[in-house]
Formats: sequence, C-alpha cells, structure tokens
Amino acid sequence: MTLLQKFDPGDIEIALTKLPSHAHRLLFGAGVAERLFPNYRAFTTEVSWGDPALLRQGLDAIWHKLEGGRLPLGEIRERQARVRLVTPDSEAFRSALTSAAIDAASAVHEMLEVCFRDDPRRVTTVATFARDTVHMFVQNRDHLDYNDPDFWQRMLKDPLMIRELNKLQSDLDLLGRTPLLDQSFVRAFRSAATYDGRSNLAFS
Repeated sequence: MTLLQKFDPGDIEIALTKLPSHAHRLLFGAGVAERLFPNYRAFTTEVSWGDPALLRQGLDAIWHKLEGGRLPLGEIRERQARVRLVTPDSEAFRSALTSAAIDAASAVHEMLEVCFRDDPRRVTTVATFARDTVHMFVQNRDHLDYNDPDFWQRMLKDPLMIRELNKLQSDLDLLGRTPLLDQSFVRAFRSAATYDGRSNLAFS
C-alpha cells in the first residue's frame, strides 16, 4: 500500500489488521489523535467555546492505558460522554476550523472506545479524520472546486497532505516491524506523533 498514491480506507484497515496486536492498533490511533489535538485548541481559541483541557484528559487516559495503566470501562464511558459535550456542532460555528475540531474530538472518542474494543475499523476511521482534516483545510484555504477534474491531483500535491499521508504510512510501517511494545517505545512514539509539537495543520 502506498498512501501517497491513493487513500483507500479498506487498504488501511487491512494494514491495521495485520499489525501484531490490539496495542499496536491503539498506539497508531493514539498517535493520530495526538496530532489532531492542537487543531481543537486553535478552534477554541478562535471561537471561545470548548474545553481543550477536558479533551487532553481523555487523550492522556489513552496514553496511560498504552503505558500499562488501567482504564476501566466505566471511566471510558464517562470520558466519552465528556468528549461529546465539548464536540462542536458543525451548524453552530462558522469557523474554518470547525471541521478540524470535530475530527480531533471524534478521534479521542473513537480511540477511547478502542481502549475497550479492538476494532481496526474504528482506527481506520481515525486515520480518515487525519486525511479529512487536511482535505477540508486545503480546500477552504485555496478555494478549490471539488468538481474540478484536477481536484484530487492538486490536493495530493499539497505539502500538508503529502506530509500527513507520509506520516500515516511511516507509522504503520514502524509498528509493523516492531513486534513487542515496551514503555520506552510507546513514549518515543508519542513524542514523535506530532510535527515538532504542531498539528497536521501546523497549529501548536
């Protein structure tokens, strides 16, 4: 699979299924959610709505689970409910970052579910959020017409899209050749999940 040539969720789901364990799939999705989180923070700064700290707590709980901590189902459900409360309604905000904020919050919600349920399809959905976040941002920034025959060619040549698809591919490759996950690997993976602390839209 070459994500730079096409973005096929079916191919990504197959690649995730082939990873060595549930923990590998959880780690991949947590990395994506980490990379999307600054977009939510940028949205809340712009519109003065939302709660980045609450979303951060949900994401930290996922990393805690990956590092060997406990995350009971009751706590998962409570954190998911809190995330839903701070997920923006697309009809309520006119910000160009609304979609990115929804993707960021939805990624945390989905990965909390994956902490309990090994579901490659949900992790694939989170990977799709990463692609869609860049897609919507670039389309709005450059005023691209979706009906333009060259739309996807132009989109796939954008530096933000190239970087994000490369990152998704490289993370899948790294996890595929790492059969055992220890705490040092998880921490290093988390540290490398963003682009020097910035999101896939370059927000810090």
